[in-house]
Amino acid sequence: MEQPQFFSPQQVLKALLKQEGIEEGRWGLVLNFGFSAGNVGPSSQDLKPGAILSIQAVGIQKTEEDSNLTVNLTPSKVRTSKSKKSKK
Repeated sequence: MEQPQFFSPQQVLKALLKQEGIEEGRWGLVLNFGFSAGNVGPSSQDLKPGAILSIQAVGIQKTEEDSNLTVNLTPSKVRTSKSKKSKK
């Protein structure tokens, strides 16, 4: 069995921004969680109160603050005809 590959939240965010063609702005990764409670255990005779937390969706959202969980994209510089070297 192959070993899993893990990615940091910032790597996931960068991949999502690239896939969506987003090239500027400050973005953060957001997760939508679901929560459920119930009795869980190895058998019906050994139950304990428990909780289940699931990730329902992964998304991106514009943000105004920088952190280790955000990506700040710099707009690409557009080359103008004045900045190109002319051939003589």
